[in-house]
Amino acid sequence: MRKTPPASKTVHGILLEGQGLGELDPLLERLRESDVWVAHLQEALAKLGFGDLSTGIDRAQRADPSRGVRGSMLLVSVRSVGQISKLRLLNSSVLSHFKDKGLGILSLQWRPAEVGLGGAQRAAALPARPAIPDAKRLALLALIQVQDH
Repeated sequence: MRKTPPASKTVHGILLEGQGLGELDPLLERLRESDVWVAHLQEALAKLGFGDLSTGIDRAQRADPSRGVRGSMLLVSVRSVGQISKLRLLNSSVLSHFKDKGLGILSLQWRPAEVGLGGAQRAAALPARPAIPDAKRLALLALIQVQDH
């Protein structure tokens, strides 16, 4: 299991401690809102007897869909794909808990947390493949032609 640094040492913790950060205020507000939603999810899972699943929840935020009820979907980022499948089984129970509390969430969407580099960045970070020597490449192409005929 991944060891989490104390909140005061993480970027998230530093931002939450800051006051009046000017242009970072919207980000700070979004982080605080995410923490509130994660706390609601942890409470719901603990009430259902699955508090251990809440440790993998990374963040949560309301979606702004182009159609439907605005902000009625909660997007939840989870560190483990295995935990996502378990959490999906509890969807209806978590939603009924949210309904009982009057939180206005009608659906949940579980997503794997983005860890490390993105696809394009990952491809750029890979070392270049060595070139195949011409003699070996021609021999391989000759074998492929023989197999095709």
